[in-house]
Formats: sequence, C-alpha cells, structure tokens
Amino acid sequence: MSKQRFIKTDFWTDPWVMDSLSLKETHLFMYLLTNGRTHISGIYEISLSTMSVESKLEKKDLPMLLKKLASRVTYVDG
Repeated sequence: MSKQRFIKTDFWTDPWVMDSLSLKETHLFMYLLTNGRTHISGIYEISLSTMSVESKLEKKDLPMLLKKLASRVTYVDG
C-alpha cells in the first residue's frame, strides 16, 4: 500500500521555518516528516546512519541539526 504525506504549502512561509531554520535544518525537518518510516503517530525508529544516507546530510552534522529542531522533534539515541 502506498503512503502519502500532505504538506501544507504554507510550510515554507511558517515563521519558524523562514526565520529560525537554516537550509540544512529545513531539509532535515522535511525529511523527518516525509520519509518512508513515518506514520500517523509520528513515532518511529531510525538511525543516524539511515537518516544520513537517505537525506544526503552528513552523519556528523545530524546531532547538531536535531538539537536545533528539538522544539518540534524528539530524537532519542539508543
């Protein structure tokens, strides 16, 4: 069964996205909302390695990027 995610077009004009997030942070946030593991609860298991490969972001940058998203995203290592 195909999964679909609907992202409101005003995502790009949301003040938090426009004023607070860098390009990499925005990219990671959109990836976390739309990757193949996400589902309606918003809770899923994913490793930094997988995030890096699929999002094409450097693995070493991900902890810092996730920290910036901490007001909207919770990542627990382990």
